[in-house]
Amino acid sequence: MLEKVMWKPPVLPVKDVSGDGRQFTSLTSAASQSKAQADGIARSLAAGKGIDQIVKEHPGWTREQVLAQLRAAGYEVKVTEPQAGETRVTQVRDPKNGRTVTEYSDFQHGTYYTAVKSPGGEEVSTPVRDGLGRKVTSHRDASTGAITTRYEDDLNLSDGTTVETTRLADGTMVTKTTQRSGATETEVTAPDGQRTKLAQDQKPTREGAQPILKKIADGKTIDEIVKEHPGWTREQVLAQLRAAGYEMKETTPTSNDTSGTTQVRDPHTGKVVASYSGNGLDGPYSSQLVNGDGDTITVTRDSQGKTTRKVVESNGRQTTTTTREVDGKTQKTVKVTFNGHTLTTGPDGKLALTDGEGNEVKIKPGTMLEGLARTLMAANPNSSDPAERKEGEIVKTFIEGVFAGERLPDLIGEARGLGEETQRMLAKYRDSHVAQPIKDKDKNIIDPIGLPPAGNAPSGGKWVPVKIQGQWKWVDPKVAQAMAAENVALSRVAETRAKVHRSQAQFDALALDPAYKGALADARRTINKALAPYGLQWSPPKPKGTLEEARQRLAGTETMLKNASGARSEYEQAARILNNAITRLSSLSVPLVAPPVTGPRVRTVGVNHALQDAQDEEARTRAVSLFSEVGLHMSSGDKLSLDYLVGLGEQNLAASKGTPQHKKLEAAVADLKQMQTAAGQQLELAEAYHNFYQARGDASALRVLGQKLLTEYDSKNQFLFEPNKKHSTYGGKYLGKFTGQEIEVRDGQAWVVNHFEEGTTEQQLTYAPDAKNVRGEYRDRALNKEWQTALKPNPSVCQNDPLQAELQAGKNLNTVLKQQIDGKIKILDGTIRDLQNRYDGALKEHGPGSAEAPAGMLPKGTQPVEVDVGGHKIKVAPEVASQYEKGGLEALAKGGKPVWIEIERDDGSRGTDGRWVDPELAVLRLRLSAAQTQRQGVSDLRSEVEGFRAWYTLRQQEPAPLVGTDPGLDKASLDHHQQLTLDAIYQPQYQAMLRSAQNDNGSDFEFHRVEGSTLEATVSRMLGLGGSSEGRKALKEATQEIRGIGDKVDVRVVPLFHVDETGGSQQIALLAVKGGDGKIWYIDAAGMKFESLKDFQDNNRQFGENGKLVVPAGLEMKAGADGKIALDVVKARNVSVQEKIVDPVVGLIGTVATVASFTEVLAPVAAPIALASGAYLGGRTYHMQEQYLSHGGDWGDSESLMNVGMMATVALPVGSSTLRTIGMAGKPLASGARMS
Repeated sequence: MLEKVMWKPPVLPVKDVSGDGRQFTSLTSAASQSKAQADGIARSLAAGKGIDQIVKEHPGWTREQVLAQLRAAGYEVKVTEPQAGETRVTQVRDPKNGRTVTEYSDFQHGTYYTAVKSPGGEEVSTPVRDGLGRKVTSHRDASTGAITTRYEDDLNLSDGTTVETTRLADGTMVTKTTQRSGATETEVTAPDGQRTKLAQDQKPTREGAQPILKKIADGKTIDEIVKEHPGWTREQVLAQLRAAGYEMKETTPTSNDTSGTTQVRDPHTGKVVASYSGNGLDGPYSSQLVNGDGDTITVTRDSQGKTTRKVVESNGRQTTTTTREVDGKTQKTVKVTFNGHTLTTGPDGKLALTDGEGNEVKIKPGTMLEGLARTLMAANPNSSDPAERKEGEIVKTFIEGVFAGERLPDLIGEARGLGEETQRMLAKYRDSHVAQPIKDKDKNIIDPIGLPPAGNAPSGGKWVPVKIQGQWKWVDPKVAQAMAAENVALSRVAETRAKVHRSQAQFDALALDPAYKGALADARRTINKALAPYGLQWSPPKPKGTLEEARQRLAGTETMLKNASGARSEYEQAARILNNAITRLSSLSVPLVAPPVTGPRVRTVGVNHALQDAQDEEARTRAVSLFSEVGLHMSSGDKLSLDYLVGLGEQNLAASKGTPQHKKLEAAVADLKQMQTAAGQQLELAEAYHNFYQARGDASALRVLGQKLLTEYDSKNQFLFEPNKKHSTYGGKYLGKFTGQEIEVRDGQAWVVNHFEEGTTEQQLTYAPDAKNVRGEYRDRALNKEWQTALKPNPSVCQNDPLQAELQAGKNLNTVLKQQIDGKIKILDGTIRDLQNRYDGALKEHGPGSAEAPAGMLPKGTQPVEVDVGGHKIKVAPEVASQYEKGGLEALAKGGKPVWIEIERDDGSRGTDGRWVDPELAVLRLRLSAAQTQRQGVSDLRSEVEGFRAWYTLRQQEPAPLVGTDPGLDKASLDHHQQLTLDAIYQPQYQAMLRSAQNDNGSDFEFHRVEGSTLEATVSRMLGLGGSSEGRKALKEATQEIRGIGDKVDVRVVPLFHVDETGGSQQIALLAVKGGDGKIWYIDAAGMKFESLKDFQDNNRQFGENGKLVVPAGLEMKAGADGKIALDVVKARNVSVQEKIVDPVVGLIGTVATVASFTEVLAPVAAPIALASGAYLGGRTYHMQEQYLSHGGDWGDSESLMNVGMMATVALPVGSSTLRTIGMAGKPLASGARMS
């Protein structure tokens, strides 16, 4: 305690002003008595007393007088006034010892502190003080936001009272005043200014509020709590809760049927810390309490008298106790959940331990497993206490390993039983059918599931596509579900085994870790304490190897467990989604995979077939998407399973070094890794397929909306479909007859585009919600709202709108497939090189054999047996044929007898001869041929996929209509993206034509000698001319022209595509005819002869100058080294100035003549003109109808009827100009949808 220095105040004034004008401060006589007094002031400053406090102790003194006294005693005084009214700094330095005392006065907060600095030392501060000199300390509670400030009179400047104020986040102020005697008084000031003094036994803390919270949770009201505490008031109880940082709400029941509620919550966290709702403890009620340890206790009682008490401890352990009265007896069930397990004790005392995946181990009461289970529930591997945490880790690791081992036998038995069930289902409902992938030209993908088997599955349901070991198969739904259940069971066995391995590896790592040495001893004592009642003891084995090696093993087992658990999860999801997919399939009113349209369909009149087809396609796609999702999860499960098995194999391989099993394990692991790579590719492909079908489902829904919008529009614009109606724009521009319409998407909105003979019109059908300049009722109609919702991106697919997402997903799918095909080709090329080298070596060793069977090979009178081996006919001895049936190709080699087979001629000429050769040579030849055939098939598939991928790229750049067909789309694509369009549309068709011809064991694209009576049949076949009168006439004119070239000619066909803005892409053909002089002529179906492509462009009368022709380069169908056919794009017709004038005139004459032919006077003259002009113009209509039907159109819908009607108003296609268009119409050149 500081000694007070008192001065007597006799007045001894000094001069106020010096002679040189300096200002002086008057000193009292006491203030100038001695330096000792100034030293006392300096000491008081150093102890923390402020200058203002010294002034207050000496009535009549001023601050300036104190500073003047210090200066008079030799002290150096420096005052720095605050710049912005914040802090004033006063320094007092003793020049003798260099010590400086500094006073810092904070005017903003009304506090100050002093600091002392000795020469060469650091500044040492005294506590912050307020204006009364009291020490001020402040603290903010981060969890509640409350700020507590304490004012303590440690310098005995007043009565020694300590005041502690706490300002809560809601503005409540709690003031606690403690007298020197120790007596306290607490006052709570609410945010509204209401003051309440608490009783002496009320504590304004959260600990002090706990008894009140418990009573509230027990169902007592505030008034009932007040009655239990004489001297308390309701306001004091509420103030105590408010002081503890809580808010309270209370309602009273308004009738016997309503409940009273009391709720106390922490406004800082929003959590309820105590609550009660009910009419008393005898009826239904619920309550909650967060006790002082942070445990949350919830109690509920239902109307049936069942009471549930749940305790969630701060460490996460949860104990749920359920009690109920049954037949006058109390039944209790206790569930404890902790450490990823739940221990359930039933009313009968039986126990069960369940892990996070639902695996259950039943425990007999009073056994070793019960002791371990309860010990597992008590261990705390997440404790904040390091020792408890480490012990808990070891205990949990050991016990989990024990229970995992306990589960294995039951899981293995369950898997075995489900496997037997799968076999029963297969036997009962027959085996699976391997899916035959098809080329889906509508979706531009390879559809992996193809068409289902005919009829229903044996159980009566529909055939289900499932992925089994990477291959799609069609199976009975009962079989599919049995297989899925078996997969789940097997994956659980693998996961549990992985847990056992992980547990052992984790224990090894902990046991070898020096930091866990003490914890291991503690864990051993804990475990043995649990085992002791059963006469058991745990003696941990000493792990092998080093800590680093153990940690590596642990890391490996952790990865294995992660893979096994992931596989189990994937198979479970596959099984769940499969059930959903089967349910949806059973309710699907259309086939899951649409069969190809082979011709016109007659359909019910009066039905909106376009809308129905769109809805069917969406339903079909959604169902296929579900099955593709099943396939994705199955593929993911397969990949993760193989990841697990590879990891397990590698660990076993490492442990088997130096043992006889090492080489076998090495080979097994190598096989597993090959399967792992294949599974990875299957997963990549499955993901691409699922993304595509999911995106297509969203796009299909948009197309349904497009059809609805078109139906809505057409219903209000029926004048478009009036027969023979001629249309004009509002401005009077002539449009002619309506020819078709489509829906386009522009900047996210739908537009209808109507096509007429002489132009188009368009109208916007949907508008953004905030669009201006549109009627509100039109913008707010249901269809528009549906459109805006449907066009939003699907986050699970990508961030594009549904149409762009579909295109990107299709492109990605074909990219993935192409990459995998490239990998397959690379492997096959290596296989073919190896087989070729081995074949050449065997040929050199054994020779080319002989045309006749070696003497003695066959017993007398015995004939060789012909055997088909993958499409190759071979002949072998009867006993070798029998061996082949049992053992395949290996049996041929082991038979030891020559084999007759077609091999290359040994004279170097082209072709093959049948020879009896060494069996090794024959087997190598068969394998080489099979690999080459497979390579060709994979290469052909690659070409298809490349075309599909190019198509998606093209449509991203040149979008197709949402609904309907734009006849000018192919022409626009060719104009803007020529090479991409060739790759996407025409190259695939040319390659398909070439493959089709080659598969027919000959090619119409190569010159064939034709003479005599075979000419008509050859020309008819090559040009696809049918038996109609037009076809017969075209055949006659073409054959006459060919005979004019020579009696013996070589003929081949040249396919071309004509592309324009009105007819789209039309396939035509020319015949290349080579006479005896070697000159090649080109003849069309009308019998006109051309010397070259340019001659055809200059002189054909079929096409206009705005069209283009896609032709094989040099008019020859030859594939390059990459399998592609070089294509050129040229103008369809080189039109002269005179022709530009004549053609429109011909059309005008024909129009007038057609009308005139109905009058008696002009009929004889006009009819021939109408026939000729009608043939010229009507041919285009024929092509429009043919093209429309080939894309799945119907004879019964409006567009088809419109085309048929137009064909009826003009002459049927006759005459030379239209016969050219018959061409290949009777024979589709790009066929073969099913892949072989």
